[in-house]
Amino acid sequence: MKPKQIFWGTLFISLGVLWLIESAFATEIDISSQLKFWPFIFVFIGLSMISKNQNWKSVFAGLAGVASGVAIFGMLSGPKRFFEFHHRREKGEIIVEKFIHPSDENVKNVSFNLSAGAGSYSIFSADSNLILVEGERLNELYTFNFDKSGESARVEMMMNEYNINLDENSDDKNNNIDIVLHSKPSYALDLEIGAAAAYFDLSKLKLNNLDLKAGAVSLDLLLGEPAKEKMDAVIKTGASSIRIVCKKETGVELKIDSPLSTKNIQGFTMISDDLWRTENFDKSPKKIFLQMDGGLSNLSIVRN
Repeated sequence: MKPKQIFWGTLFISLGVLWLIESAFATEIDISSQLKFWPFIFVFIGLSMISKNQNWKSVFAGLAGVASGVAIFGMLSGPKRFFEFHHRREKGEIIVEKFIHPSDENVKNVSFNLSAGAGSYSIFSADSNLILVEGERLNELYTFNFDKSGESARVEMMMNEYNINLDENSDDKNNNIDIVLHSKPSYALDLEIGAAAAYFDLSKLKLNNLDLKAGAVSLDLLLGEPAKEKMDAVIKTGASSIRIVCKKETGVELKIDSPLSTKNIQGFTMISDDLWRTENFDKSPKKIFLQMDGGLSNLSIVRN
């Protein structure tokens, strides 16, 4: 049997076994803390490629398949925790803490930096506060810095050194964070998260640039129009499942450095093996230069 067949076979078997265990025994398998070891997928694939012995090729391909299955299972379990958290909060079972900075009409540009670990994160827009952050034990887990100079403001949200246990049955609660940003200023977003589930609806925000780094992640990203004529968006992830929605009116150039990814790219024309552009890219008054760097991933990009 070819190593490629063994890889895909063990990947699907691993996924099936993990979901079967959760379903049959009504238990939750939490492997979020192990997702930081996803680069072993590359190690095993590389060893399979360079090994001259056919048996060892098969062994390493099988290990790569198992590691990939575990990573994918861990990514898909993140969104489930996210929706469970909001359901429990609506029922009053969870009390959240807040960080709020009121709306300021003088602030035209905001630099927002997030440095955090494993968890579930959402970003939305609203017209009430300049920034609102909600989460369980927010003041214990995070440090906030806010600086204003003229028309510019800088917000830093940094996770403290604390071991998060994402097991819902433990004494440590889930690290679920909701971030709401005012829609009027323009933003430079620098987001760094660990193994995570992320839903970032930036469709109503004006962006100067976006820099997103994540570990193993399940990401839903909705992009709006750039604040200026051009905008850079760089997304670097580990093993990931990513869905990106771009507006039809915006011209988008897409570069992908992720040879192991499966891709579903709609509304783009392929220029070369790693370069795509929307048909309106040259004529569009506003352009997004989107760069994707990642490990083993499932990538879907659509225009809406």
